[in-house]
Amino acid sequence: MPRTRRIPFSRCSMPGLLLAGLLGCDIQLSAFATPADGYASFDAHMLRHPLDEKIDVTQFNHRHALPPGSYDVGVMLNEKYVGFTRLMVKNNHDKSVVCTTRSLINLIPMKAGEIESKKMAELDDSGRCRSLDYWVPSARAYIDVSTLQMIISVPQVLLMQRAQNEVDPAQWDDGVNALILGYDTNYYQSKQEGNVYRSFYNGNNIGLNLWGFMFRHRGSMNWQNNSGTHYQSLRNYIEHGISTLRSRIIVGDTDTSGNMFDSFSLRGVMLYSDDNMLPDSRRGYAPMIRGVAETNARVSVRQNNVLLYETTVSPGPFSIDDLYPTGYGGDLTVTIRESDGRESQFMVPYAAVPQLVRPGITRYSLSAGTLRNMNRSKQDAVTQLTLQRGINNLLTGYGGVLTTRDYHAFLLGGAIGSSWGALALDATQAQTVTQQRHLSGQSYRATYSKEFNASSSTMSISAWRFSSSGYLGLNDAMYAIDNARHPESGSPGFILQSPRSRFSASLAQRFPAKWGQLYLTAIRQSYWGNRSKNNQLQAGYSNAFGSLSWSLSVNRVNALDGAETQYTLGLSVPLGGGERHTHLNMNLSHDAEGMTSQASLNSTLGARQQFDYALGLRHDSQQRTSANLAANWHTSYTSLQGSVEQGGHSQSWSGGLNGSLVALADGVVTSPWYSETMALVDAPHASGAKVEGHSGLTLNPQGRALVPYLLPYRLNEIMLDPQGMPADVELKSTRQQTAPHTGALVKVNFSTSRGRAVLIHSTLPNGKSLPFGAAVQDEQGNHLGLVAQGDLIYVRLPAGRSHLKIRSGEVTVCSLSLQLMPDAALENGFERFSQPCLPTSSH
Repeated sequence: MPRTRRIPFSRCSMPGLLLAGLLGCDIQLSAFATPADGYASFDAHMLRHPLDEKIDVTQFNHRHALPPGSYDVGVMLNEKYVGFTRLMVKNNHDKSVVCTTRSLINLIPMKAGEIESKKMAELDDSGRCRSLDYWVPSARAYIDVSTLQMIISVPQVLLMQRAQNEVDPAQWDDGVNALILGYDTNYYQSKQEGNVYRSFYNGNNIGLNLWGFMFRHRGSMNWQNNSGTHYQSLRNYIEHGISTLRSRIIVGDTDTSGNMFDSFSLRGVMLYSDDNMLPDSRRGYAPMIRGVAETNARVSVRQNNVLLYETTVSPGPFSIDDLYPTGYGGDLTVTIRESDGRESQFMVPYAAVPQLVRPGITRYSLSAGTLRNMNRSKQDAVTQLTLQRGINNLLTGYGGVLTTRDYHAFLLGGAIGSSWGALALDATQAQTVTQQRHLSGQSYRATYSKEFNASSSTMSISAWRFSSSGYLGLNDAMYAIDNARHPESGSPGFILQSPRSRFSASLAQRFPAKWGQLYLTAIRQSYWGNRSKNNQLQAGYSNAFGSLSWSLSVNRVNALDGAETQYTLGLSVPLGGGERHTHLNMNLSHDAEGMTSQASLNSTLGARQQFDYALGLRHDSQQRTSANLAANWHTSYTSLQGSVEQGGHSQSWSGGLNGSLVALADGVVTSPWYSETMALVDAPHASGAKVEGHSGLTLNPQGRALVPYLLPYRLNEIMLDPQGMPADVELKSTRQQTAPHTGALVKVNFSTSRGRAVLIHSTLPNGKSLPFGAAVQDEQGNHLGLVAQGDLIYVRLPAGRSHLKIRSGEVTVCSLSLQLMPDAALENGFERFSQPCLPTSSH
């Protein structure tokens, strides 16, 4: 029997609670099922009608014990939440039937051909109402009245197998048409020894979303009191997702990824495969696991004794290709437990470098246009094509072409994942043609990654690159070509400074028990024609003693302009408990100039931590002491920031705003947050309701709010907290899910009912009780509620006079007439009435 999920009182509408109380909110109706029909059955002889008539309880003699009407319900498929939809419930031959809709069928990933095309066409016939088993005979479905969820069970063999966390592209939402503005403004002023400096900055992201196309402009305006006002246009482009190709296309200003060749900016067109469109379990690199089971077996996959994946497989060969990527290394242990208790294990090597992709996955990028932001006299045309293909668990092949009129580069390489680590090797041939000379050279690169389980050591990335004297990257090549076109003094020396070799490594060591962890990173780079080198070394150790966290680090830089070493000690300790998250942080650093110390107190305020601040003291190597205060306040409309610092010889202060504004066809919505992909929550009249997970974000007077930081192509759950709403508004649901395209503004509708909460105690004029479970309807026949225990009726009614009918089956038992006064006194949020229900002869 499916489990019943309990929900908090504040999450459940009052009619649902009374109905759940009537039918047993915490007990599935199937607990009373009869062997004959599998549904609950209630004996009417156990209930007495005040008029000695038989009480009609047929509406409760099946699982869909809901009165006719429309309901917003969550959908659970084989014990997994798959979405949200609106369904109609109708009476059909004395039975309550949930009408199957196309939106409901779309939430069930049926295999092709499992539903006849003729039947599928009937889904668009609004006059028909058939239960789910008409389209899928082996399906079982019912509505759990305690949670207002539709529980569906479909044999797994009829469903398409999907990767973990995969969302059907049919559910990807292009969003609504809207004009979007994201802004970040800041004013800064400082005074030092009588000199005053003032500046103002405004960064903006302007977007226009039209039918799935995203138009974007990114720019910034900067004013300084000594240089005036300047505006810089950073990027202008149009972007659109292509679901069938799992790709996106950008027309305008964009940047390449830098995965193979060095990243550069261009103005033109770029078509690229978007890994975000793949489920989490198929992004990045993870090996495909193959094996053979002799029985119905349980397969478990562990890494470093941590369970990553577990599933049940049928007898015969099996494969697992939807394992989540888990970082850069750690061999996988696969355990097959047969149904008779026998177990077998084998190892699958797992180490990753960025060039590795999963077997069968192809990743590509095609860019064409003109170069941007290189500060050259002429922006040359450029074309780049890159391709990666996962051949098997062991090998990934990749290559690319980058070309302009006077520069051409070709790359070819392969990546290997094995038990001794992941290794990528590639070679690049480049040719640069200038007016004075022709340069040709090669660059060889090796990248290695490995996690050593026995010592808990991780060599996350170790890369080595050697370039011959004639090799230039794109940026250096364009610099040389431009200097040849427009010679400048000293330009020949640039060619002699081209990179020769580069080595970088990152190591991490976790010690056992409570001995902390150690990290080390190193970079060494040399140049042709110059003996000097750039070296950088970072090392650090961190640990905790009780609630005190501490770290010690050293940073050594040796470059052409000199050497510098800095030592830093950091301490952090929480102060108190609760939800304020108060911490005391201290840092001591020492370099060639002396010792610098800083202490800060960080905390949050407000019921939803919408206000945070940091109060600090600083003493530098010049024996100067200063105090500073910084604060952020997230209001319902914008975020306010401010800071002030006071020292012995200087002072400064700043203030700013950031957030977003969206203009729609039917209004304007503001928010203290901005992100690339957002949701527009629309819950009519539910002003004051809070969006969970976002400090200070509440619905505006129109019942709207902008929710930021949605993950594209994933099911994002948005939940509302009804506390703070007007007393005459009720949310029919508090949870919704949406899967947006990148850059979309998706609209998430929450249904509400508006009316004053009314609790009525009523009996017949002779004092006899009303029929238990009788329906309460308004004059138009809309269902408002039920008669519950103790002759209580809970309904929501508009202001003014209302006429209610109490119906048992097809019989109208009596009627009530109520007058809601504008300034009536409320008790616990209810307006209470106690009056008789007058008999009526209408049937």
